[in-house]
Amino acid sequence: MGFLLLTDSHYVVNGIWDDTVHNMTAVAEQMKLDGIIHLGDLTDGMVSREVTTDYVSKMMEDMRSIGLPLYLILGNHDSNYFANNPERFTEEEQYELYLKEINKQDTKLYYYIDMEWIRVRFIFLDFFDYREKVRYGFSDDEVVWFQSVLKETPSEYRVLIFSHVPPLAEIHYWSDEIRNGNRMMELAEEYAVDLH
Repeated sequence: MGFLLLTDSHYVVNGIWDDTVHNMTAVAEQMKLDGIIHLGDLTDGMVSREVTTDYVSKMMEDMRSIGLPLYLILGNHDSNYFANNPERFTEEEQYELYLKEINKQDTKLYYYIDMEWIRVRFIFLDFFDYREKVRYGFSDDEVVWFQSVLKETPSEYRVLIFSHVPPLAEIHYWSDEIRNGNRMMELAEEYAVDLH
């Protein structure tokens, strides 16, 4: 099993994205890979909704052109919120722009994918809500969903959990607090203990 893993592309005109695509393509031609995983912050989130949409559309097309399945998480910039940008995306708009072709289970910004041939469940978490006082963290609904997904994971499966930031504030430079972070860690540890 092998994946191209990248994060924080922060696409800008005349930036390094074209070089990134060239390098990803070159690696994919040399190795047998199972997909591309992008851990969020495709753009800076400081331009208009229209411009961000154009940037994201280009990036998604570029990554898909490599011919591998694409999985991604939204970062704190992907809601087009950064620097108090007034042209923010709703959750529904974020789903349509980023995840519609990836998350076929529902319209949530968090989801899981089973790699049945290797018995691995990939869980992709959402952690940012610009409407909350503590913007970094996990909603109560996501915590319930996470617990359910862990409980329903077949016993012979391993689980890999992906998030744009860590669940604990003490290991995230920008946070004093992360909503429900401790609870998410407790659930992950509880599942890990049950797994062995």
